[in-house]
Amino acid sequence: MGMTLFLSVFLTPFVTIGAILVGVVLTTGFGSVQAVIRDELVLIRTGVGRLAWTKRFDPREYRQLTITTGSWQKNNQSSEVIEIIADETVQFGSALPRERREWLAAVLKEMLSKPREKWRKELFAHLSGI
Repeated sequence: MGMTLFLSVFLTPFVTIGAILVGVVLTTGFGSVQAVIRDELVLIRTGVGRLAWTKRFDPREYRQLTITTGSWQKNNQSSEVIEIIADETVQFGSALPRERREWLAAVLKEMLSKPREKWRKELFAHLSGI
């Protein structure tokens, strides 16, 4: 009983760190960033499959979108994130390459700053070649 308790307490940090490391490797290799815009809710999902972090905000409360310095650091350098200020402040996209992060920020800024029907018509016109 004593040895089992000792091993459980001793191994718990190693198993936890190993699980976090596996999650980071999966997210880095196979992860995605998704933005779903609905009438009353925007969902930002970052992760792999069902193992994703979801952040929500009300698009009617949208005030500002910027690319800013995040709280995470890579090689002693702060990483850039997309920051959306609405009813809550949402930061995401630190794992994206710079070009993709800038593209996603531009598209989201365009879609969130215009009324939904207007960008839907413009997108449809662009995709259909009208």
